[in-house]
Amino acid sequence: MKHEKRSMLRSAAGFSFLVVKQAPAAIAAYGVLNLLLAAQEGLTAPVRQIFYDSLIGAALGNTGIAPAVLRGLAVIGMILLGELLGLCYSCLWQGLGDRLECGLRCEFHKKAEQISALEFEDYSFLDHIQKAQDGIYGVLGMFTVVFEVFVYFAGYFIITGLYLWHIRPVLLAALLIVFVPSAVSVFVQSRMYAADEDYLAILKRRSDSFCAAAVNPRETRLFGIFGHFYRLILETKKQIFAREYKTAKLNGAVMLGLNLFKILGWCGIAALLLRCLVRGEYPNSERWAIDGVTLSIRPGEMIALVGENGSGKTTLSKLLCGLYRPNEGRVVLNGADTAEAPQRELFARTSAVFQNYVRYSPITLGENVTISQTEKGGNAGKYLDQVKADFYRKLPDGTDTVMSREFGGTELSGGQWQRTAMARGLYRDHDFIILDEPTSAIDPLEETAVYRLFAEHSRGRTCMLITHRLGSARIADRIVVMDGGRIAEQGKHEELLARGGLYAKMWRAQAENYV
Repeated sequence: MKHEKRSMLRSAAGFSFLVVKQAPAAIAAYGVLNLLLAAQEGLTAPVRQIFYDSLIGAALGNTGIAPAVLRGLAVIGMILLGELLGLCYSCLWQGLGDRLECGLRCEFHKKAEQISALEFEDYSFLDHIQKAQDGIYGVLGMFTVVFEVFVYFAGYFIITGLYLWHIRPVLLAALLIVFVPSAVSVFVQSRMYAADEDYLAILKRRSDSFCAAAVNPRETRLFGIFGHFYRLILETKKQIFAREYKTAKLNGAVMLGLNLFKILGWCGIAALLLRCLVRGEYPNSERWAIDGVTLSIRPGEMIALVGENGSGKTTLSKLLCGLYRPNEGRVVLNGADTAEAPQRELFARTSAVFQNYVRYSPITLGENVTISQTEKGGNAGKYLDQVKADFYRKLPDGTDTVMSREFGGTELSGGQWQRTAMARGLYRDHDFIILDEPTSAIDPLEETAVYRLFAEHSRGRTCMLITHRLGSARIADRIVVMDGGRIAEQGKHEELLARGGLYAKMWRAQAENYV
């Protein structure tokens, strides 16, 4: 077996050298083009991810629209580059393929001229000659496969591998699962078709001999034996086609199995990426979203998280309630490590009102409030009143009004939906509640009043308030200032102003806007 492998490697090296010899400059250009295609294909994924990240950042207000536009143009540029390189590849190979075939046929005839005439008397040697003639196309095919495996796929593998390693090292193993079938297929196909040529060479020579005899202008006509040779030709061709069909079926079955294996690899990559997303891990991020944060919150304490866009406020809140799992460090909630505790236990006594709250439009207003604990059987109007959402009294059916005109109900304004979401957060039984800027459609003075109501109705329970409006943060027991994924400072409003740090700077900037 080892000898066969070495023989195949020597054969591959031999025919590769023979092919390259025909047009070294053109093949060098062909190699460069394959490397460029590999780079373009490999870089497209990270470029698109950067674009999507910037697009999401722009939508959330964390970044401007200009970076997203520029990165979108970069994605378009990568696509156009791929089309251009593909066109160049097709044009180059069309001319190069004919040139290589012609050169290999010339090499064949040069070699044939050097062979002694006595050799042609050996019928087994004639089989080798037949295989050599038929093998010209095979050599070109194998050369392109070997060339692409060692140039295109190797380049693509390196670039994509580095990208996936940067996201999560284990993804590289899945990438190997994807590319191993391509390498295996080269070996399997070469072995099958080599065995075919050994078997078919004599049949093809025999078929050619029958054809030559069948068209003999004298004896074939005289003896009326054309039909005999015709039957022999058909019989031989049937044997050739039967063998080729058998090989094609076997090759198809092998390729199907390898492709299924490859699909499993891609599914593994997708599953790992989805796991990263669900756990709040940020692929291709240049820095930790949260880094070096140590924070203890006392039961019943109200904390306000403030900071610029992208400072890590929302990420920290989702880590604290168990929606995200930390890559490093520990988050302990009610004595349970969020990385180990089942989510059902973590969320059992946790409530939240996020800025991207859900509008459950096909159901009633009351169901929108009570949907988290329908078995509780509470009065939805009571909790709407707690957040000053008295608009429900003017609705046609009160809290039984369907929240969609499409289904015979009504539509709410942005501010009304925000109050509904806050009522839903209060309705759920909780020991810990997060308010992540749910009042953007409410004016600042009204926002502070709503937060005070929250503080009153959540008395004795831990509350985390995330806001850009520092005036609302004053009602908290403690203000935590985030900057670049770290805690810059923390304390009461007056203490932070007296320190003259980041909080004081932000306070003055907002005060100037109101003045």
